[in-house]
Amino acid sequence: MIDDARRAEQARTRHRVLFGIDPEAITFAPGRVNLIGEHTDYNGGNVLPMAIDMGTMCAASRRTDGRYGLHSRQVNGPIATVDPATFDRTAANGWLGYVVGALAIAEARGWFT
Repeated sequence: MIDDARRAEQARTRHRVLFGIDPEAITFAPGRVNLIGEHTDYNGGNVLPMAIDMGTMCAASRRTDGRYGLHSRQVNGPIATVDPATFDRTAANGWLGYVVGALAIAEARGWFT
């Protein structure tokens, strides 16, 4: 098990190596498991969700061109540069679709101002 400080430092170092600058923010979203039942929470049944130590770590910094530079350690491919104005949200874009979708919602709520 990796502690939060070590995960954050790994994300900071990887961001610096890939993008050439320190990240402005580092966040962690824990994964979740349901101990009792699946799909029962919205059907009125009993469910006991809980966070687990596995999850998603994100290191981020701003760009000046309005695009997103995205990279996944699990995919380990090149940096994907995405223009949110032309990104096809209906296409099968793999992991990029999830990230761009979350960023689009954050942007619509004014979180990037």
